[in-house]
Parts: sequence; structure tokens; C-alpha cells
Amino acid sequence: MANNRRDFLKKAAVADAGMALYPALGKGRAWAFAQSPTGLRKFVTSVPGLGPSAKNEIGQYIPLATKHSVNFAGRATDLYNVAVGKFSEQMHPDLPGRTEFFGYTDLFTFDQKYLAGAIVAKRGTPVLMTVTNLMPERHILPVDPTIMAGPNGLMVGDLPTNRIATHLHGGATPWFSDGTPFQWFTPLGKHGSSFMNVPGFPVLPGTASYYYPNDQSARLVWYHDHAIGITRLNAYAGIASAYIIIDDFETGLVSSGLLPDLIGIPLGDSGQGVRSTKYFPARSDLAMGRPGKPVVSTRL
Repeated sequence: MANNRRDFLKKAAVADAGMALYPALGKGRAWAFAQSPTGLRKFVTSVPGLGPSAKNEIGQYIPLATKHSVNFAGRATDLYNVAVGKFSEQMHPDLPGRTEFFGYTDLFTFDQKYLAGAIVAKRGTPVLMTVTNLMPERHILPVDPTIMAGPNGLMVGDLPTNRIATHLHGGATPWFSDGTPFQWFTPLGKHGSSFMNVPGFPVLPGTASYYYPNDQSARLVWYHDHAIGITRLNAYAGIASAYIIIDDFETGLVSSGLLPDLIGIPLGDSGQGVRSTKYFPARSDLAMGRPGKPVVSTRL
């Protein structure tokens, strides 16, 4: 007998109830992933703000990308130039050293910080962004080469490890600037089958250009890596930043006193190893949340 939608919902509800009862009956155990070592204090530093003037007690802040004004396709356009590379940062005063990351940084200031390269865009004003790939050949996290990465048996291990592709998550973008998995490129200019720069805005090999119309209402979106087979590793390693779209309605509410000043807060959860390394469980039992020795470090 074929199932209809009502039957499906009933069975789903029963299944959910069973899953809820399973731990309660003592058949399973859920382990919290935030099992910090005793030497790591919680909530001892304030939230890093935007720019150097808003740094916290250990010098953390989120650098803004530098805006340049250009005319492109007959319209006033904001231009940003960022790079992606490797850096290190002190993440907690009780950790013995600095933690290694990959991440965006402004190409002019080269102020490398976690979640650096934050962009404040305005509705109706397009953004051109260039991304230069400065990634090393070796990843800071373990890479599984056996994941399928394309047709005809192509695997992750067949592709350059230092490939990247920037995707504006939540953005309404033209297809050539969507940063889809096969739009990856490397520092030497090798690229995926769907790679394409912005028409009429050529850049050198090892750099990609992106066009964002910003025909959207005010919102906090974000941009991050999206390359095939390695997105989870690159984003986890730090290749992500905030993209804040403002509009006249929102700024009008602020200027009239109906809203407080606009503050975007990007959040990033990551495991922190006891030797100041990014924690990434290579074993499936740790990935499923069973006992390990991770330290979950929430950075804002």
C-alpha cells in the first residue's frame, strides 16, 4: 500500500519520539563536544570587535576590507581586493601558543586575523571583489583523498590541495560569480571546469574576480570557500568572513534612534587542540561526538 503524506508525517512523529526516548531509557549516551581541559578558563576575554580600535584583551579584532571606488559597466562600484593564505593567531590566553589558520585578508593592509576581510556593502551599489590565492601546497588539516570529486572516477586526491573558490552565502549573484564547487583555482592559475572571471574585468592567473549586484534588502550574509571536495576543511580552517548589506531604510531607523548602531557579529565554532592546533577529528568515533580531548573555542 502506498504511503500518503499524512501517513509519512505520522511515522516520522513516531520515529522522532523513539529517538527522544532512546537516551532517556539508558540505551545511548550523548557526549558534549565542549569538554575543555581543566587549564582552559571560559569567558575570560571580551568579544573581538571590528577594526584595531575594538581589539580585546589578547589583541583580537576583525579587520575590515579596504574599499576603493571605481566605475564598472557604467555604474559606481565598490572594489575590494583580498587574498587567501596561511597565518597564526593567539586564540586564548591559556593556550601555549598561536593557532594556525587559513583565511581571507585585505591585500593592501595584509592584516591577517581570524574572520578578516569583513565587507560592508550597500543595497544597489555593486561590489567587485578580487581574490588572490596564496595558499600553501600542504593543508593544515588532514585531507581525505578518496572522496569523489567529479566524473570518470575523479577523486579529491587527483586535484591540487591549495584550490579555492569563493561563494557569497545568501547573496543573489550571477552564475559566473557564484563560486560553485568546480569554479576553483590555484595560485598558479590552474582551475576547474566552471571557472570564469567577471566579463570585462580580467585579472592575473592565481586571482579570481567576483561581481555582487547587492540588489537585496539589509542583511548579514557571509563569504567562504566552496571548492569541490574540500569545502568543509577550508571553511573550518578559517576561510570565511562577514558580508554586511545595509540599506537606506535600516540606516534611517538608526539615525532616527529607533535602532541602535548597526553591529554585525559573525560566529565561528571550532575545536581547539591542547597544543594550540585546530582540532579536527580524524576518527569516526570522535566525529560522532564520543569521548575525546577537544576544546571548543567560540570566536565572535
